[in-house]
Amino acid sequence: MTFHVLVAEPSNENWASITTGIKRCRPDASILRVKDGEQAARFLFFRGLFSDEPESPDLVVLAAELPFFPADAVVARMRQHARTHLTPTIVIWGSADHEDAASATKRRQWLGRHQALSIISGKDELGSEITEAVKLLCGGSAAVGDARGSGVHA
Repeated sequence: MTFHVLVAEPSNENWASITTGIKRCRPDASILRVKDGEQAARFLFFRGLFSDEPESPDLVVLAAELPFFPADAVVARMRQHARTHLTPTIVIWGSADHEDAASATKRRQWLGRHQALSIISGKDELGSEITEAVKLLCGGSAAVGDARGSGVHA
């Protein structure tokens, strides 16, 4: 059985690390990339007038900063829909080096409200952190957590 992943990531640099991280853990993964939040929402909810409900991915990976339709809006919509409300979701944030305490608190509140796993990573660690997050989320637990540096902490 194929493991379907939707990735919304505008950065080509991060795309390579994300696919490597997913494939390490799930070599059977079928990965679809979209480059903004609007495309992610369209894929999840509006694939065609004459089709049945679109198939839900087994995992959604979103960059925190998405053009056109923000990641928080995509996740909020997912959590409201019966078909996607339990879909494991990973949100990739920028480096923790530039985050102040208020931003960190706001991010944690947002993640708790939307039941998403957070990864805060430098570019060199992203592939490894994605692998750990996929293991954590797709190993049967619906964990909500925050990852910093190397590894994932739920």
